[in-house]
Amino acid sequence: VPWIDWDEWLNVAENVFSDDKERARVAVERIRTWQSRGKVPHSAEATAALVEINCSSDQHSVYELRLMYSMSIIRFVNGIVDSVQQRKFASPISDLAEHAAVPRILVDVRSLFPAPLRTHLASDSTCCLA
Repeated sequence: VPWIDWDEWLNVAENVFSDDKERARVAVERIRTWQSRGKVPHSAEATAALVEINCSSDQHSVYELRLMYSMSIIRFVNGIVDSVQQRKFASPISDLAEHAAVPRILVDVRSLFPAPLRTHLASDSTCCLA
């Protein structure tokens, strides 16, 4: 595994959800380091992407944020539904997402890309992190 030990994993997990943006940013950097060392669980990658956007939201235009949130949410959904795809032929993503208990609003971001307003995407990203 790319993390040093279970204590490092737990420390990053605690800090990535911190209200302190600096602590969250450092946790995201640690996850990026793990990614450079080897395979990281999809949940950690998706969380890092969404938290990174939240931490840097004041540095981007509304359009850039819409694109970043949309792509991160789409990758979040794809990562989850790919893991539950069991058939020889692909099942509809909406069916797979429902089976995996992914809220429909997150699946719908795929068909609206990048149309939703930033405020909707920000709340959708919070749903991913819950």
